[in-house]
Amino acid sequence: MDQLNKSQEENVSLPPSKSAPFMLIIGIIFIAANLRSPLTAVGPVADQIRGSLQGSSSNKVNLWKSPLAWQVTLYMGLQSVELYCMYAWLPDILVHQGMDSGKAGWMLSLFQLASLPVAFFGSVLAGRKANQRPVVIVASLCVLSGLLGMFFGATGLTFLWMILMGSGCTLTFSLSLIFFSFRTKNADEAARLSGMAQSVGYLLASFGPTLLGFLHDATNNWTLPLAVLIGAAGMCLLAGLGASRDLQITSTVGH
Repeated sequence: MDQLNKSQEENVSLPPSKSAPFMLIIGIIFIAANLRSPLTAVGPVADQIRGSLQGSSSNKVNLWKSPLAWQVTLYMGLQSVELYCMYAWLPDILVHQGMDSGKAGWMLSLFQLASLPVAFFGSVLAGRKANQRPVVIVASLCVLSGLLGMFFGATGLTFLWMILMGSGCTLTFSLSLIFFSFRTKNADEAARLSGMAQSVGYLLASFGPTLLGFLHDATNNWTLPLAVLIGAAGMCLLAGLGASRDLQITSTVGH
């Protein structure tokens, strides 16, 4: 009798391990049935969406031929180089200049803390201006001042260099994100510019810490690596001056 009841219970419901393949088959059939025309089931709304997509695809600009898009991309990449190198090597640079390792760690914390107010208010202030050139200049001067202070070994003002660089690096990052929308005319262009700038920019940035480590090992000091960072900050300023113009990509390149 017990065996009969057990058999009936098994017939009522399948355990998850046995029902999973069955549910998977149903899911595949459902996806295949809707894959061919995913917008046909929503009527007039689908027609509007489809028309919008077709219109935007027919008017796409080639971002890779746009000088403005490349300026935004270089700005994104070079500011990331500066930030990644600071996170990777800042304590080692300060220790090499004679600072205690514990204090060097606190200086890195100060570098990060200095970025907090800028992260909240910097992008808001920059976003209210059609021309972001003054903000680009201020951000780059902050970064350059901090790097030059470290380059010339002014360790007595290290706390000031950390505040300047932390604020400047965060402001340049905020600006690089603002450019995605300010230099484009619609969401499709903004998304494609974001993809271009972040993929190429972060690829460029990934080589920064490795390059600085190689230069340090080759010269046994941080003078040349800091000089490279100063050069990168100068190039970032030039790219930012181009990217911050009150222009849109469609006005700088043909379709």
